[in-house]
Amino acid sequence: GWWFWHVLRFAAYLFTFWLALVSYRNGERELQRAHTELDLLFHTAVDGKRHLDRQGNHLRINETFTALTGVGESEALTRRCEEVFRGELCESDECPLRVYQGGSREIITREVVKQGAGGQAITCILKAVPLHDEDGAFQGLIESFVDVSDRKRSEDAVKAQNQLMAAINQLFREALTCETEQEVATVALGQARELTQSAVGWIGVYRDDGSLEPLAEHGDRSQGIASFLEIPLTRDEEAVGVLGLARRDGDYPPVQRAAMETFATALQEVLQRKRTELLVQRHAALEAAQAELGKRTRGDLSVARLSDRTIAYLCERLDAPLDLLY
Repeated sequence: GWWFWHVLRFAAYLFTFWLALVSYRNGERELQRAHTELDLLFHTAVDGKRHLDRQGNHLRINETFTALTGVGESEALTRRCEEVFRGELCESDECPLRVYQGGSREIITREVVKQGAGGQAITCILKAVPLHDEDGAFQGLIESFVDVSDRKRSEDAVKAQNQLMAAINQLFREALTCETEQEVATVALGQARELTQSAVGWIGVYRDDGSLEPLAEHGDRSQGIASFLEIPLTRDEEAVGVLGLARRDGDYPPVQRAAMETFATALQEVLQRKRTELLVQRHAALEAAQAELGKRTRGDLSVARLSDRTIAYLCERLDAPLDLLY
C-alpha cells in the first residue's frame, strides 16, 4: 500500500493547487472589475479629470477635460500638463506637481483660473491627489477641475452691484459737506476710478457754446491709454456733461459700463442738488445784502450813491462780480 499513500499525497497537492488557482482567478476577476469600475467613473465624471506622471506628462484624460480644454486624448498624451491646460499656478512654486515633487502628501483644493478652449478664462475648483507606490515614492497625481465660471460671474456681479450701491450712498453723504460742484465731482471721480480700476478720469459739464468745462480731472489721458469709457450726464434726456474714464491696460467689460451708467445718473442728481443748494444760498445772501444795503443807503439803492467800501462789501457777501449789482 505505499503507492496508495503516494497517490493520495499527489491528489492532495493537485487539489491544493486547484484551490490556489481558483482563488487567484477570482482575485484577478475582482481586480479587473474594480479597475473597470474606476475607469468608468474616471471617464464619465462630470468634472474634468487627468492623470499625470511624476514628470507632468498625461497618462489619461476624460471627456469633460477634453471639453474644457479643446484637446483630445491622443494629442494630450504627447504634451505636458501646462501645455494643455495652462493656468496661474503653472511653473510656479504653488504648482501641485512641484508641491508633490517636493515631498508633500496633502490633497490640494483651491480656486484657479485656467485658459480654456478658444483662449477664454475659466474659473475652476482644482482638486489634486498625489499617487505613491508601495515604497512611498511619488508616482504622479490625479487632478480634477470643476468649472465654476457661471457661479463666479454671478458672485462678481453681486459684489460689483454692492460696491456700486455703497459708492453711490457714499457720494450722497459726502456731497452734503462739499461746498462746490468741483468738490462733488472730485469725490465722484475717485469713486468711479476705484470701481473700474481706471488710471485716468475726468468729469465736465457743457457750456452754452458746447465746450466742456472741467469739474474734476485725474491723470494724463494723452499717452499710454488702452481703452476709454465715456458716459454722458443727462438731464431730461439731453447730455449736459460727461463722465470719462481710461485704463492703461485691458478693456472695460459690459458690466462696468452698465455700472457707470447707473453711477452717472446718481452723479447728475447729486450735482443738480448741489447747484440748487448753491443757488438758494446765493439768493439768501443777496436778500441779506439788499437788506444791509437798504440800511446803509436809507432805501436809495442807486449804485451811483454807493461808496467803494459798500460795493466791496456787497461783492464779498455775494461772492459775485460787480456787474451783478447793475
